[in-house]
Amino acid sequence: MYLVSKFIREKTDSVVIFSGEGADKLTQGYIYFHKAPSPKAAAEESVRLMKELYLFDVLRADRTTAAHGLELRVPFLDHRFTAYYLSLPEEMRVPKDGVEKFLLRSAFAGENLIPGD
Repeated sequence: MYLVSKFIREKTDSVVIFSGEGADKLTQGYIYFHKAPSPKAAAEESVRLMKELYLFDVLRADRTTAAHGLELRVPFLDHRFTAYYLSLPEEMRVPKDGVEKFLLRSAFAGENLIPGD
């Protein structure tokens, strides 16, 4: 994040940047979520990771971007989005067919907004 922020500051006029920070933790985007014993266990792990996110990841991202005079936006950590996503049934939020972040990916399928892989 530090080097990307440095590049953005030196090569562009952008001041505000977006980051996917928190998306993997919220949407069960890590490989080990495939091995969760149940959707409930996966949901509990996701919530645990989200609670710890602010202790290191968000602070680091904020500091590394601010060091270059950039403002960081983290849409996946918006309290309204996280509250909504976590209110969905646990079964909908688990990886499906070997695909992490299945629900998020399927929501954007066909929109040509995210890569297929």
